Amino acid sequence: MKQVQSFTKQIKEELCSNTYESTDRLRALLAAYIRINGSLVFRDHKSLLTLNTENAKIAKFIYTTVNSIYSANAHLSFLENNKKRTTYSISISDASEAIIEDLDISFLEGKISKNIVRNDDTIAGYLAGAFLSSGSCNSPTTSNYHLEISCNSENYAKWLSKLFARYKNTDIEPKITKRRDKFVIYFKKSDQIADFLIMIGAVHSCMEFENVRVDRDVSNSFNRLTNFDTANMKKTVEAGLKQVEQ
Repeated sequence: MKQVQSFTKQIKEELCSNTYESTDRLRALLAAYIRINGSLVFRDHKSLLTLNTENAKIAKFIYTTVNSIYSANAHLSFLENNKKRTTYSISISDASEAIIEDLDISFLEGKISKNIVRNDDTIAGYLAGAFLSSGSCNSPTTSNYHLEISCNSENYAKWLSKLFARYKNTDIEPKITKRRDKFVIYFKKSDQIADFLIMIGAVHSCMEFENVRVDRDVSNSFNRLTNFDTANMKKTVEAGLKQVEQ
């Protein structure tokens, strides 16, 4: 389990450390992150947008990006529970409605605005934000390849899965399954996982994924050849013994 968390954390922190030259890509990333992770409440005729994460680098990245694009004066705080796990919270009050309107986010509907994802660059940004919010990927050291993104509604999961078909030069075909109260988009083919990592900008993580995968595949091929040779040798010996007996 630690390996899964470690590789997932590596991918997410790489996304947070990247340099984004396109504001539209960053806006798409924020749109997905807020749609999946955000909660909007109204108090005293004012709206408050809250984003929570247990990863300090993600918290800093989202906090900095929101303030940079919208001058939102967002507030960053943290809370440590009894199990010594820290939760970071980003609160946005004054600019919350303006941000949601600009990013065309609807918490009730599952639709994803074409104004936000209108080309490959923004689609990649949106999928990166979705993975940052609720994605996970098995470590390449395991033989069970698996990448997933968890969604809170079936309709939104379907819309998110359609983005893959709109992205050019890729053949990722995610499936959707229900797990408790969540709807999970997932795919298990190693080449599709590698394509996805490159798509969202996790290039170094993709290189590690591919290197480990290739090393293991070569090792498995060597073992299969060894077993094949051993089996052939056994048959040869048995045939020889029969000839001697005859």
